Amino acid sequence: MAEPPGLTRSPAPEGGRSFAYLKAWIAARGAADGDLGQGRREDLEHFLRHVFDKSKDGISIHDLDFTIVGVNATMQDWYGPGRTLVGRKCHEAYHGRDRPCERCPFEAAVRTGRPQIGVVPYQVSGRNLGAQELSVFPLLDDARRVLCGLEYVRDITPLQPDVRHLERLRRRVQLQEHTLREQETALAVLLRMAPELERRIADEIAEGLDALVMPVVARLKVRCAGTELAGEVALLEQGLCEVASRDSRRLARALHGLTAREQEVATLVRHGRTSKEISALLRISAKSVDFHRTNIRRKLGQGRAGGSLQTLLQDLEHPRSSPE
Repeated sequence: MAEPPGLTRSPAPEGGRSFAYLKAWIAARGAADGDLGQGRREDLEHFLRHVFDKSKDGISIHDLDFTIVGVNATMQDWYGPGRTLVGRKCHEAYHGRDRPCERCPFEAAVRTGRPQIGVVPYQVSGRNLGAQELSVFPLLDDARRVLCGLEYVRDITPLQPDVRHLERLRRRVQLQEHTLREQETALAVLLRMAPELERRIADEIAEGLDALVMPVVARLKVRCAGTELAGEVALLEQGLCEVASRDSRRLARALHGLTAREQEVATLVRHGRTSKEISALLRISAKSVDFHRTNIRRKLGQGRAGGSLQTLLQDLEHPRSSPE
């Protein structure tokens, strides 16, 4: 690489170049290619004075043809004390390559004139030592022409276990999301099938009752005719007839919060039985019947002063269509 005119070299230990040299090199480059500008010159001097030599991260300045112009002590330590880095191509000195790296952040920064960031392998003498985060900042003149590029290199090798752990978690979350989507699809299919399944189950129950249970109930009804059990057998027959009814299942869901005795009273009320008849059928006092009726009203959200309990129960079994 040709030296800018009028530039003298300052001593640079361990293969690097001094800040005075770098500052003069960039200033001379700006004078040759265009006015660098006083503001940019002051910014550069501030950077060289306060950042370059004190940074624990690696800093490397490159010419537009990928030639290394200068490195700080950290960069020199990373890539071997005593090795000459300045004057070599960055891809050769840092990665052992004979051509620029694929998706090179420096190349993109020079081409676009905008800062770039990327992750590159941390390799020395062909050995992979981890990973580095590479930020590239192009230095522009007042005409916004790129003069050179500054690479800021951070060793993120200690962070790699965390990064790998986060990647494993991300993949696990993606798998769980995929599983949930499949489960949601299966659930949606089941929900669409639910009415048909419910109807088929009801039909099978009705067929079983008709074939196996109702004949026995009919014989029992004949034997108990004229006895005190006749009323209870009639209730049994009525209940079995309603077991597979869709309306009866709707009512059963509505009465789910009632006790077993309250459900018995509610069934008799729904079929028009008076409190006296219910008392006789269930062999409980009329006061107990009234007590159960009051609890049924309360649990179904109807106060004592509400309408007919029979009407309420029948509406639960056969909901009325709401007016248009």
